[in-house]
Amino acid sequence: MNLLVFHPDSREIIGRLEKYQSLRWTRRLYSAGDFEIKLQQTDDIKAELIAEDNILIREGDTEPAEIEDMHVEDYEDASVIVKGRFTLGESRKRIILGREVFNGALEACIAQLLNNHVISPADVERTISGIAYIPIVTGKTILTERSYRNVEDVMCELCRMSGVGIRCDFNPRTKIFTVTLFIGNERPIVFSIKDGTMMGCSYDYSSRESATFALIGGEGEGQSRILTTTGGGSGRHRREIFVDASNLRSEDFADSGIYTQALQDAGEAKLQKRAVINSFDAEVHQYGSVRYGVDYDLGDLVTVRDRLYETTVQVPVVEVTETYDENGTNVDVVLGEGLPTMSDKLKSANS
Repeated sequence: MNLLVFHPDSREIIGRLEKYQSLRWTRRLYSAGDFEIKLQQTDDIKAELIAEDNILIREGDTEPAEIEDMHVEDYEDASVIVKGRFTLGESRKRIILGREVFNGALEACIAQLLNNHVISPADVERTISGIAYIPIVTGKTILTERSYRNVEDVMCELCRMSGVGIRCDFNPRTKIFTVTLFIGNERPIVFSIKDGTMMGCSYDYSSRESATFALIGGEGEGQSRILTTTGGGSGRHRREIFVDASNLRSEDFADSGIYTQALQDAGEAKLQKRAVINSFDAEVHQYGSVRYGVDYDLGDLVTVRDRLYETTVQVPVVEVTETYDENGTNVDVVLGEGLPTMSDKLKSANS
């Protein structure tokens, strides 16, 4: 798999990376993916091709990634490790300056963020040229607000809350990054070791942090505080949490009914993050009867059957990692939401 390399400012092609020891390329449904390239000194490395901020796309693909890290080991067997993340319209380089209130369709909220802080912000010094956004009708509504947060993080958070994918495509001819949302398709595919559609898998189940009912607190204090609830459950199966949504102000919404709905949406978003986890990390046969990129893709809804626990669940494809090395091509697929990382927990605590 060859990589096309573009200059970060002119976005003109400056060469190809054709020789490397290994390449790991990871796509994610609700956030930017990442990559890692391992090169040997014998690979005839050209320094200008692995320079900071260079844009990479796989030949025949359109999703752009940006070089962010490089590690060089200059011993007897010199090697270079290059890492970076996919770009979502350069949005990770901007924060929300002040406060953004979201009250409408998800696609309109993403447009609001990009327009106000990347494409056409009030301060022209914050403008990043060559960024576009193409909305799709998602049928998802957002009622919330965010302040002083990273723009990319907020976009990804809103998409995860809505179950809608986000990606960016680069057109070398126009030199434009285009951010868009997407919704996967339901596929009549069953991943199973017994059926030979996957070589192995690990299964994670966790109810440790799960919750089914939320009491949400809005503005006000003590007996005057506005409270509402969402969720349900009864007996020992009911798991309750409190959600502090005092950052939401009634003056930002048309009436008390819409404000209450915004509070409930905040509660539902927190319950979504605290749902019971069912996740499979599967190594699939790339050249078997079910092929990635042909029979299914990122965001598609598929069925997984675990032979040990006789568990069958329908889950979205939330992450795909392709690895290219001397052994050929390997594909690892994450099906369903996995256990949260420490980074996920910190972002959740700050939201």
